[in-house]
Amino acid sequence: MALSQTDHRDMLAGFESAGYVCTGAPGMQTNPLQIRWHVDGRVLRYRLWAFDITHGGGGPTVRSADEFRIQITNGPTTTTDFDTDGAVDLLVGYSRNRKAIVAYDRRWLEKWTQKKEATGFGGSPSVQVKSEDIQLSRPEGHHNDATTADDPVLQGSGVGPPHRELQ
Repeated sequence: MALSQTDHRDMLAGFESAGYVCTGAPGMQTNPLQIRWHVDGRVLRYRLWAFDITHGGGGPTVRSADEFRIQITNGPTTTTDFDTDGAVDLLVGYSRNRKAIVAYDRRWLEKWTQKKEATGFGGSPSVQVKSEDIQLSRPEGHHNDATTADDPVLQGSGVGPPHRELQ
């Protein structure tokens, strides 16, 4: 299921409650969400490639009940499109049930774009996250996991360990 404008507003509300003042929010529900935040007297610009966090797929014989994912279905058209016009591109997932944001290692999005440039199709690779990691963000508003995507390869399903920072 695609994220709605309500989901986007809920995501932004979480950032605003942490003290970030959003001065430019998306008017549509399509990726990327173009956002400007005032932080410590500076304006920071981001493009959030935001995807719905859903169950890990494949049924109970393939994925455990506590495994969730995002599926990258779109991103920058070319690698030269990253971080243009002073904005930083970020890859995030949003769990509307938990009101939690998962920030993934951006290299997953970069690899998707590289594959699309090379083959004409980026596919829809999934990047997993455990329910426990999403829940660990609740008490303090974030959780850092040491798992990294040192060499993410988007072949086949593209499934592999993400680097996660949860908000």
